[in-house]
This record gives sequence, structure tokens and C-alpha cells, in this order.
Amino acid sequence: MVAALLFSPVIAWNAHHDWASFAFQGPRRLQGSFDFSLDALMGNILLSLTPTAFMAVVAIIISGRVHKAKVHPAPEPPMKRRHNFSLVFSLLPLSIFIIFSLFRSVKLNWTGPLWLAILPFVAYYMVPQMHIQAGRLLGFLQRAWPATIVTLMLFYGVSLHYLGLGLPGVPYPENFSLLGWRDLGQRIEQIEDEIEHSTGLEPLVVGMDKYKTASGLAFYRTQALQDLNDRSENEGVLGTASSSLFGKDALMYLYWFPKARQVNRVMILVSQKRGELMRDGVLSRTREIGEIQEIIIKKNGMPVGRYYYVIAEGYRNG
Repeated sequence: MVAALLFSPVIAWNAHHDWASFAFQGPRRLQGSFDFSLDALMGNILLSLTPTAFMAVVAIIISGRVHKAKVHPAPEPPMKRRHNFSLVFSLLPLSIFIIFSLFRSVKLNWTGPLWLAILPFVAYYMVPQMHIQAGRLLGFLQRAWPATIVTLMLFYGVSLHYLGLGLPGVPYPENFSLLGWRDLGQRIEQIEDEIEHSTGLEPLVVGMDKYKTASGLAFYRTQALQDLNDRSENEGVLGTASSSLFGKDALMYLYWFPKARQVNRVMILVSQKRGELMRDGVLSRTREIGEIQEIIIKKNGMPVGRYYYVIAEGYRNG
């Protein structure tokens, strides 16, 4: 009852919007061409869990037999119930993803939440237990965990230092999606301010992809305004739309920024792809469009990518 109460706003919203969320997670997931991706799913699992944790999950799956044969004294019923609970809430959703991967593509983050139910058992088997006679697999894993943990700590330490502060003599890769967002947000906010001051009109910033550019700009434009102690800091979120205004799928931006409300607005169109700013869907919906400008974004003084922007006036809903 509590879950239903908490979930009721979702039901109410969907009832007034053609059940958009359910269509997105249901029929739309099944659309598209055939794409066998079981190999990618298994690779994603190994990457997110690490091979050691993956083998630990395998050991937990078969640990029912371990309990029966090698635990002294015999396990108590609560332990069996916990074990069964973990398996049901991990393997059942995993089976759905496996079936789906046989004919459609999958994403890296999909399997992340399903391991939450089984992680306590992974931790439980990390070290020897007095009342469990470890088999070969559990014994191997208990010896492998120290090396795995040290390796991960070194890898994450070096990687996060590289992403945050950089490494001497090591350049950043160009257009790496994790870098340069703060600089991009500040640069676009400066351009937006210049247009607003010169025209007296507040332009709408539009990220010309599905949602990544718009979401990144909404966050970092807001942060740029907060750094300036600007009282209009909500402008970063309320004034950043996506490509749904120009005939493309942009998830919730379609509902957040109805086309009819943007008519005649001045817009700053932003994209990593130059061609996106001059395609037919853009030209047919704007009265006047300026010259494409380039922005080189930087991280710690080093170039990390380039974006393009253009000023469009007289948006038309049609």
C-alpha cells in the first residue's frame, strides 16, 4: 500500500500523457532492428562487477549445495531464506536482460541494480567463515580478493586523479564525454547573457541531441550562475531545452518544453556535430539563423573537445 501510494503520481501523470513511461519501457524497447548483444551484456557484467565478483556471484548461486554438504552445523532456515531471496531478486531480472539481449541491444548500467540483493553474500564470502568449509572456488576467491581490491584502488585513484587534475605529460582525449562540461556551461552562459543584454530577450539554450547536451548544460549553467551569486540560477534548468523542438526524440524534454510555447523565441543551438545545426528540421522551423561558431572547451587549461553553436531567431512550430 505504501509503495502504491508513493508510485501514484507516476500513474496519474501517465494517465494524462498517453502512458508515455510504460510505452517507453514496453513496446518502444522492442522496436528497431535485430541486434544480438548477449556478448555485450556479459562484457558489461564483467566490467561492472569485475571478474572476481562475477565468480563470487557464481559461487553464491551454487552455494546451496555448499550449505548442504559442507556447513557444520546445518544452516538455519533464515539463512536459506536469505539465500533464496538474493537469488530470486538477482537472477529473475537478470534472466529478463539475457532474453532481451538475444534480439536487442543492451546498455552498461542496466544490470547495476539487480546485484544489490546479492552483494551482502559476496561480502560474506570474502573471508573464511569458521562454520563453512570452503570449496576450491570459494578458497580461490578469498585469496583473489586482496589483489583485486588493491588493483581497483590503484586504478580508481589514478583514473580519478587524471580526470580531476590531470597527469603530467598526458593529454586528455578529444571529445571525451566526461570532461569539459563546466567550461562549456560557463561559455554558453556568457553567450546567453550577451544576447540577453543586447536584445532585451532571454534566449532559450537548446542541446541538439537526445538529452546529454541539454542535461549537461542545464546543470553547469546553473552552477555557473550559482558561482556568480546570480538570483536567476533556476534559469539554467528552466531555459535549457533539447532537440524535441526540431523533430527529434528527446525523452522528457518533449513534455517540459512544448513547441507551442516557444514560438518566436531566440535560441542558442548547441551541438558537437556541425551538421546538426543546419539540417532541414532546423532551417524549416526558424525564420533567421546566423553563422555557426566554434567553442574549444578546456579542462585544466588543456583542450578536451569542441562544440558548435548558432543563434536562431523566430522559432516556428511547424
